[in-house]
Amino acid sequence: MAISPAWAGDIDAKKPEGSNTGLVIKKGQKITIGASGWVKRGKEDYTLAGPQGVAGKNDGVAVLKGRIGGVEFIVGNYLIDFEAPADGELLLYIADGPTKYADNSGSFKAEVFLPAGNDGSGFEDLTNFIGNDWNNWKTGDATTRATLENSQCPCRVLQLMTYPGEKNAGTVVHKTLAGLQAGKEYHFSIVTKRIIGLYKEPRLSLEADGATIVPVTNLKEKDVWVTLTGKFIAKSDKAELKVISHESDSNGNDYQISQLKITG
Repeated sequence: MAISPAWAGDIDAKKPEGSNTGLVIKKGQKITIGASGWVKRGKEDYTLAGPQGVAGKNDGVAVLKGRIGGVEFIVGNYLIDFEAPADGELLLYIADGPTKYADNSGSFKAEVFLPAGNDGSGFEDLTNFIGNDWNNWKTGDATTRATLENSQCPCRVLQLMTYPGEKNAGTVVHKTLAGLQAGKEYHFSIVTKRIIGLYKEPRLSLEADGATIVPVTNLKEKDVWVTLTGKFIAKSDKAELKVISHESDSNGNDYQISQLKITG
């Protein structure tokens, strides 16, 4: 099933103070933030901007930022397992000149997730493809043309583009995870989104040791990161984990995976 965000709301481009999520975060606590949408900065000669930066510019200057306990940090399109730099409430805001907010319009939509096991205790196996590290995940029969692509923050994403005449349904990625404790409960999650947004929706599920722990879930909205998570009881010190695609059509059915995580 999909995890509900700890907070979801709009970040108004007219408000220099941004939006207070009301979430009290501890220093070092891990948080995940996803954002989407476009805003206009200015009126007639406006600048169009997304959370990751200004349209047409490739300068890496993010527009959506966050603040915890007076410490500012860049959010952009998303942050994954970001360690909070201070104690305090989490605020999200759109960066602009001190006197320029009144002419702005539009808003970003943002979601904040507090992943299971984010207090840093217990078992954790995280794969985010930084440095092209697959962390022992292997491609399956549904990932004929899987590629790693650049994304916002110091992250890479696994991109799945589908093509006619190829097997697009089946195992996307799989991994034999070691170091588990038999009889203990673990959580297996992925962060994924639909891209391009045309025709068929991607349909994914998660398996552990051959059992479905997340039912088939449609990725309906384009460029909206979704966290799918399920739980399983380890049968031994190892478990076979899989991400499964249930859509064979090559018309549409394009998606990315930015993170795979097991905690317990």
